[in-house]
Amino acid sequence: MSMHSYEPGLEGFANEVVAFALKRMAADAHGLPLGHPRPPAELDAAAGVTVTEDGIGAGEALRIFRDILEPACLSVDHHRYLAFVPAAPSEVSILADLVVSACSIYGGSWLEGAAGTKAR
Repeated sequence: MSMHSYEPGLEGFANEVVAFALKRMAADAHGLPLGHPRPPAELDAAAGVTVTEDGIGAGEALRIFRDILEPACLSVDHHRYLAFVPAAPSEVSILADLVVSACSIYGGSWLEGAAGTKAR
């Protein structure tokens, strides 16, 4: 599989990713767990080895993120999260982030992302 060309075999994984994002976006704030940080050793034990010579596969990477890593983060869009808000936790902003990520736009300078920088 080439990193720099579209592989039709990724379509199933892409559907899993979009399904995860849609489910997460639709989570009612009162049903969404706040999450909690876990100690590094506990995360290491739960996630296991994730960087291997052959890779762990896209599906396994998503499973580890969904089941182990994401719950070990605070959900800043949770109704009980009353600290700083480092993102715009709206459904439209999530979808916009997906679009921009799919285009691989780097907005750190005018050279690489003039229009993306302008769209801020």
